[in-house]
Amino acid sequence: MSQNEIHYTLAFPSRRRSTQPKGALHSQPLSGQLPRITRLMALAIKFEGLLGEVEGLSYADLARLGGVSRSHVTHILNLLYLAPDLQERLLFLEPSPRGPDRIYEADLRRVSQLYEWQEQRRVFEAILAAGRTPATATPPPLGTSQV
Repeated sequence: MSQNEIHYTLAFPSRRRSTQPKGALHSQPLSGQLPRITRLMALAIKFEGLLGEVEGLSYADLARLGGVSRSHVTHILNLLYLAPDLQERLLFLEPSPRGPDRIYEADLRRVSQLYEWQEQRRVFEAILAAGRTPATATPPPLGTSQV
């Protein structure tokens, strides 16, 4: 191995087909399992580190290694545009003991597009208070303020 080579091993879970009915994947988290958004936030931080460490690594490379689309990698990395305190809250979310997760990545896509962190916090709190599910997740239009 020459001095200019960097070797890095990424471990991704196998992509076996689930025996659960379609839609049941996110309906009830396993006991002690972190919410999916918590795992995605941690993955975004990991991806950011890899992009900084490994010269020439692109979103397309991450997508290929993870077996997902480039747009999905972009959605995950866009979580890094959230205010730092919101990122921390996502990392420390408790598993929902009953029923589905309280917040989804799709809920946060528009939040991460908001420039003002104060506005992000307001919309984030509204999403948590509403107890949204994927079927009811329709964030307010950008730039509107609700009290």
